[in-house]
Amino acid sequence: MIRLSDEHWERIRDHFPEEHIPDGRPGRKPVPTRRVFEAVLWILNTGAQWHMLPQSYPNYKTVHRRFQSWCHSEVLRQVLTDVANELRDKGVLDEEESFIDATFAMAKGGGAEIGPTKRGKGMKIMAMCLSASILSRYTSRSSSRWH
Repeated sequence: MIRLSDEHWERIRDHFPEEHIPDGRPGRKPVPTRRVFEAVLWILNTGAQWHMLPQSYPNYKTVHRRFQSWCHSEVLRQVLTDVANELRDKGVLDEEESFIDATFAMAKGGGAEIGPTKRGKGMKIMAMCLSASILSRYTSRSSSRWH
């Protein structure tokens, strides 16, 4: 189970948009952002599928929805960049190291963003690269053309 210390949460909490729901409004109250972020960290740390999130965390659908929202609005990019820059300034982050992880998915049905390759059908390549404190994403239409 991943729990952020109060000190760590205070450093990053201003990055997250809080959900303000007026008092007296019917319906469920929002799950605290800190708990959702801790669940996201657990998923990223373990590599588990969303539905495998332990019951000690909020519902996986809530966590996934907020994760998608934070990715779309680049909240997570800003948090990771700020944390990495702080670690670099302290001399803790070694910028000489780089890590990359990729997913290859056959695009048998084609698609607007998938072009034909020499083998006939397209292949979509997604890669995440962490280098020099910047998180980047690359998408390719075929295995030989990077964007």
